Amino acid sequence: MIEQETYEHSFIGKFKTKLNDEMEQYREILDTTKKKEVEEKAANIILNEPIGQIHWFQNKDKIDPSLMVGMWDDDDKFDDFEVDICKFPLVRTESNDKLNRRIYTYAIIHPQKKVHSQVNSDNQ
Repeated sequence: MIEQETYEHSFIGKFKTKLNDEMEQYREILDTTKKKEVEEKAANIILNEPIGQIHWFQNKDKIDPSLMVGMWDDDDKFDDFEVDICKFPLVRTESNDKLNRRIYTYAIIHPQKKVHSQVNSDNQ
């Protein structure tokens, strides 16, 4: 079996040190072996980011500017528009709670004006 060499990315090292320094304000570990063991676990906390969920909006979905970006004016009424094409998906943590939901990337959509079908009163 071939052993694979691993290394710690500088980003992880930087934030691991920062996290351990912050924790030192609240704890003191006197045993050096135990201290090193605990400090090495900080990388697991840093890497424990929730996995993003991908969502592609469908044609005729309602425009939601809190989840998507597109070509529209600030004064446009979103009720008059719908999704024509979703060019790039929404990437977020899955949560129905808006306070706990985290958006990594907004969906990029091309909007279209809604077509309102009118019923002809003569055909009734």
